[in-house]
Amino acid sequence: MQLIQFPRTFAALSRAGLALVMLAIALLGSVRPASAAFVSATAVGSGVQFHGQNGLPLTWNIYMSVSPIQFSGGKPLFPVGASIKSAFSSGAQTTFDPFIGGLFPNTTMNYIVDAGGTFLTGSVKTKQRSMTVTFNQFTISNDSDSSGAGELMYHFRVAGVYHPELDFRKDVSSPTTFGVSKSVVGLLNGLPSVPLAVEVQDDDCTFSTCFRPADFTSGSDADNDWATAKTTISSVADQSNFISKTVTFSVNGAVGFTVSALVQVTYF
Repeated sequence: MQLIQFPRTFAALSRAGLALVMLAIALLGSVRPASAAFVSATAVGSGVQFHGQNGLPLTWNIYMSVSPIQFSGGKPLFPVGASIKSAFSSGAQTTFDPFIGGLFPNTTMNYIVDAGGTFLTGSVKTKQRSMTVTFNQFTISNDSDSSGAGELMYHFRVAGVYHPELDFRKDVSSPTTFGVSKSVVGLLNGLPSVPLAVEVQDDDCTFSTCFRPADFTSGSDADNDWATAKTTISSVADQSNFISKTVTFSVNGAVGFTVSALVQVTYF
């Protein structure tokens, strides 16, 4: 029997081809597909803490609304005119962890996450909120009287509600700073931002007391001078379940004053 002998060059080529095949198999085995994008949404403080993660860097866009999610051609979206809160990554990244705060408490929020063109949807209910506001200091910079103490009456409005039970009178000459303790306790839920207003009026009646009904404006007439200081308690940055902060606001009108309030908020 005659043996067929191949040229050495052919054998070398065969070995080289086999080595290339084995290398390709090894490389294919080392390539792992990127995991699907993952998103979690957890209610905390005044909003929602998101955590997005993906095996490869991608851009992240998050949208939230109380409006229902609709679909157009399989793509989720919110209705035209819906009030939307949003957060966007600054570029392609493997993780994205924004906090979206200042949401309505005790409210179901729907969300759409665009993770590099892959869409994820869901909903999360925000925490309830209990708030206590304690007005604790006044500085009277203008009592409106040219001589002697101003005959001053103080009025308080919290979250749009006038609290006449907190009214008090204290006659002072400016400039004077004094402490008080006037509280509105346990305000439950409501708007994301809470407006405060304090009116101080000076009685200019000569032979009688003639304080006007509080209307939280500013002005002057023959019998009274009055002014209202206003501010809004923002919850956008409330990223923990207990918040304690002091807000200070002022007005310089027919009466001039600065008022401080301690705001304590619990989310549960």
